[in-house]
Amino acid sequence: MIKHERPMEECYVCGAPARQSRVPITIRTAMETARASRSTVKRWMSEGKVEWFRTPRGSPRIYLDSLFKDPAFQSEDYGTDSC
Repeated sequence: MIKHERPMEECYVCGAPARQSRVPITIRTAMETARASRSTVKRWMSEGKVEWFRTPRGSPRIYLDSLFKDPAFQSEDYGTDSC
């Protein structure tokens, strides 16, 4: 059997080479990760600033990497210079 490996990508936090996959997280986890309120995260969702979807049971999930696409997270204030 041949095992297919994903190519190396850049880490969405620090830019280092890493194997990445899209990780869905809850709104609460997004709040903690982004240090933002629930209303802010929901506003980001409605404005399309983060990518999200609903599970089959209707719960919203946000893709972790979409939190770091905002230029504000690229600043040193968030400690994103290394993993």
